[in-house]
Amino acid sequence: MGRCYNCSGYGYTEESCGSCSGTGHITYYENGEYVRHSCNSCYGRGQIKNDCSSCGGSGETDDDR
Repeated sequence: MGRCYNCSGYGYTEESCGSCSGTGHITYYENGEYVRHSCNSCYGRGQIKNDCSSCGGSGETDDDR
């Protein structure tokens, strides 16, 4: 077993949040003013963690690159 090449052994990959375009917050107009809240999809991080498709989230693979 070796460290997963795709996720560098972390077990996940990150991508920019599609809901907030990577900003970490959502801004909308309500009752005559703009309101800004943390994004519910990424919890304000701006990034979404996905289990690595190569190792299934374990961080290790049989492939010793």
